[in-house]
Amino acid sequence: MREAPEKRLGLRVFAFWGFLFLFASLWLAILGANISNGIQYNAFLVTVIMFAYIVSGLWTDGAYMVYLGLGVTAATIIGYFGIPPQWYSMWMAVMGAGPMFGTGLYMRLRWR
Repeated sequence: MREAPEKRLGLRVFAFWGFLFLFASLWLAILGANISNGIQYNAFLVTVIMFAYIVSGLWTDGAYMVYLGLGVTAATIIGYFGIPPQWYSMWMAVMGAGPMFGTGLYMRLRWR
């Protein structure tokens, strides 16, 4: 019995995310001594995950995922270099989680 194309794609996406998290974990183990605070750790993790969004968007022709990944990555870099450390968490809550929540809401309401 042949698998549905959606199931094969789902397995490939699952494998991609698994390997991405393995890669990020190994990279953090190597860089562990150089990441000195939570802001650096957060910026690293957010940019790795947004890279995955960009690749997933290119893989599935989901332009919204590419734009979301690029936008949140840009917001993270702006926040890391341009926002005072005491405001970084608030910046990421609005500029990182806001677009993610908005995209999820859009998908929930429009994809029927």
